[in-house]
Amino acid sequence: MAKEAEHMPVYEFECPKCSMNVTKLCRLGTDGSEIQCPLCHVFGLKRKLSRFASPGTGDV
Repeated sequence: MAKEAEHMPVYEFECPKCSMNVTKLCRLGTDGSEIQCPLCHVFGLKRKLSRFASPGTGDV
């Protein structure tokens, strides 16, 4: 794995046209404007608020 990929978060996006959900490994702070929907090919996906788990919290 490349060194820069070790610090890249996984974001969830939703297509404003077809509502497809897309999960992508992206640079920190990516807003989705340059990401293309794999289904309808529209650019400008909207980043969704994602849940995450922290070590020791019991969240899964």
